[in-house]
Amino acid sequence: MSQTKLIRMSGILLLVSGILLLVWWILMGVLLPSTTKEIQLVNLVLNKGWLFVNLIGLIGMLLLPLGLLGLYYKQHEKVGIIGLIGFIFAFLGTILYICVQFEETFMWPIIGANFPKLLEANGPIFTNNIFSTTYIIMGVLFIVGYILVSIVSIQKAILPRIAGVFLLIGAILFGAGIFIPLVIRTIGITLFSISLCWLGFAVFRDTKGIKRPSYQMPESKVGGMNIEE
Repeated sequence: MSQTKLIRMSGILLLVSGILLLVWWILMGVLLPSTTKEIQLVNLVLNKGWLFVNLIGLIGMLLLPLGLLGLYYKQHEKVGIIGLIGFIFAFLGTILYICVQFEETFMWPIIGANFPKLLEANGPIFTNNIFSTTYIIMGVLFIVGYILVSIVSIQKAILPRIAGVFLLIGAILFGAGIFIPLVIRTIGITLFSISLCWLGFAVFRDTKGIKRPSYQMPESKVGGMNIEE
């Protein structure tokens, strides 16, 4: 597969990732009682729609790192060291989020069915210092990474600036997770998802910045003269 096709494929994956994340969050509000303040986490994870809804989000997150590769390569010659650091942080933060999403999707229903007290807000999981520290590290890497990626994208204007602004705001509100109100986080996820779709389409459509290998025809000598074949 050619380099151009690989970059375009990453753009498609970024776009699909944005669509799936947006669908995931919409279905969370439609199929699951997640907007009710009184709902307990254990009742939420035991809902029959939990696996289906979160599986959509998990697939969306799994596609995101692959899309990030094309997004970075499209800009790598102009974003410098800040862009590289941002990409690394965003990539690692996304990988850690995938690990969390995997656990929430498949493990929490099992825990909820057999050891429901573990999922209580004041239970041993959420009050564990190592668990909390891991979540904080994930959030910091995610937010700082996408902030840097957004800033260099906006400054260099290689890709749509408005999409970069959406990514900046969305990543902050999305990455903050449970520490902010649900309505604000919903705005963040929506902006984040829209920016992924926008940037993914831009990467897929615009491949002018991709260097293609140049080929030089071999030369042959005829009568002492160099003649290109």
